[in-house]
Amino acid sequence: MADSWDSYNYTVASQSSPQLPDTWKIAPLDVLNGDIDAIAKCPKTSTTFIAFAISNVIVTVVGILLGCRPIIHKLSCHVLGKRGKQNTILYNWIFPLALHVGANALVGVVIHNTPGYENVKVQDAMMIYFVRPRISVLALATMSCFFMSREDYPWMYALLANTIAEFILQVIADIWVIYTGINRWNTTALGIAAAMCISTGLFFIVALLIVIASRPYDSTGGQVFHIDYAAGFKVSNSFGNRFCNWFAMMMFGVPSYLISWGFFTSLITTAKTEWCPPKLAAQVAIWVLFPLLGTIFGVAVC
Repeated sequence: MADSWDSYNYTVASQSSPQLPDTWKIAPLDVLNGDIDAIAKCPKTSTTFIAFAISNVIVTVVGILLGCRPIIHKLSCHVLGKRGKQNTILYNWIFPLALHVGANALVGVVIHNTPGYENVKVQDAMMIYFVRPRISVLALATMSCFFMSREDYPWMYALLANTIAEFILQVIADIWVIYTGINRWNTTALGIAAAMCISTGLFFIVALLIVIASRPYDSTGGQVFHIDYAAGFKVSNSFGNRFCNWFAMMMFGVPSYLISWGFFTSLITTAKTEWCPPKLAAQVAIWVLFPLLGTIFGVAVC
């Protein structure tokens, strides 16, 4: 019986992931020490993925509604989301970025304050969740390209705000992964970091395409579509031009998103029992509420 117990403990211990930095792991001390009962209480890997998928779907669907400038304009009794403001790209991304950072920080606090998780630092939990995939930009890009109203692009401001915020979040995540993993580089950690950098590079192209396509609209307060070209770039609202813009964005954006899912999947499956996040329902609620508020504020300041 003792031999059987020792064998089981060895099997559990072998599930640890010494190839990953400790800052990439979310698990209580009992789990890290191989406590069988504590490990049994950890959520399944599939449950974590489902939680991320649920937050993604809700933020994307509801974000499409709340990212529509005319809707915000009407809900605020015509006070917010006015058409005609220029150069909002200089500041409207600050709100989505701040609220994404705030959401991750709050999730970090929730994890750290959960009994047994005192070993997980707030900043580590906050940073690791920057790498989770977010699809809302691709959805907003699709809405911006194909849905118009009297030469107005209702989702353009939400798209600009979320695109710049998303790119900054990805860069922060890349820097953190490289900084924390530099002392423990191996095939797994290096592969994850490389995938993240490739994903960010692809998204940079998407962001550049979005800014170029949206810039004439933003710089004139939505009046640019009375002409066909601005600064040498075609900005006509013909379906063919909008489809070409959308196709170019998706050609780089979809691979970027798939790679994001790939490296996050690799991270969680490699960590095995050392990925044991608590209170997933609370985390999902935070990831839904804060990004949606960011989208609203990103449009409202226009």
